[in-house]
Amino acid sequence: MSTSKGKAGLFAACAALATVSLSACGTEGHTPEKSAGVVTQQTPQANEGEKGTAPQSGRQRSVSARSLPLDEYKMSGADYSKFEQAKWNLTKPCMISLGFKDFVPTPVADLDADMGELNERRYGAYDADQAAKTGYRPAFSTSASSAIAVPRSGIESREWTPQEYLALTGTPMEQTEVDQKTAPRLSTGRSVPDGGCIGQAMDKISGGKPLVDTFVSELNSQSYEDSLKDERVVEVFAKWSTCMRAKGYVYSTPIDANNDRGFTGSVASSKEIDTAIADVSCKVEVDLINVWHAAERDIQNRLIAKHNTRLSPVKQNLAAIRKNASAVASSQ
Repeated sequence: MSTSKGKAGLFAACAALATVSLSACGTEGHTPEKSAGVVTQQTPQANEGEKGTAPQSGRQRSVSARSLPLDEYKMSGADYSKFEQAKWNLTKPCMISLGFKDFVPTPVADLDADMGELNERRYGAYDADQAAKTGYRPAFSTSASSAIAVPRSGIESREWTPQEYLALTGTPMEQTEVDQKTAPRLSTGRSVPDGGCIGQAMDKISGGKPLVDTFVSELNSQSYEDSLKDERVVEVFAKWSTCMRAKGYVYSTPIDANNDRGFTGSVASSKEIDTAIADVSCKVEVDLINVWHAAERDIQNRLIAKHNTRLSPVKQNLAAIRKNASAVASSQ
């Protein structure tokens, strides 16, 4: 089986915190988004990796225990939680001022752990226990699956009346040409601020700066693609392939195994589970995760040095957003 650049995109981790939808990762037909992931290494044990049996190794640390250099230029799950709290703290008095006296903000979830969940699949299956249960399909929690909405407006998780929606967003639920040409007003005659109460709150916290910088996302994707051509990664993929062949599986790279077109359907087949178990075992045997992570870490450091002028303002903007969010979140 051969590796294609497009297939590599299917293998990268599932959560790029941008305005995208989240789908389950790991198999053909379930397209993940790239994100800055992190890796770990499982300790090999004796008698490990017979076909169809899980490697007998200790529990791994979370993949999120390690970071990549570009993580410094992105908001963390804790950052998003703080931003959400601050956003609703500013949105509530605005809504009350517009006549919604009983307005109740959307509860803010603790996104720190959930973001870790979403970031863990950058280098594919790594946990033997999870592979034995779901093959190449990560078992995301409900809260993690909805965390992707955070960088937008945060209103997607609830149903609002047309008047509430207009006040929150400054946009009618069903726009008409007349709606688009006139300043938004509620049925009471009150004017809605530009962008609605949520838009106004987000601008106050972010200063109009994006929460997700597209250039950082581009570099994050580039580093992943570049890592596939790194000599260290090419070599460790070859070792992994030899290990898999010895177990009865013919794949050139772990990307090929992850994206095997035979692994379809809503539930992992026994063949998929056996393959994923063997995959994890071989990753451990050849130290693939650590090698791949080290290569991409070096690539990202080079990209950061090359684009430092463009990236420095991003870090400054994030610092300002964190400061503003913390001040607002703690003030009410």
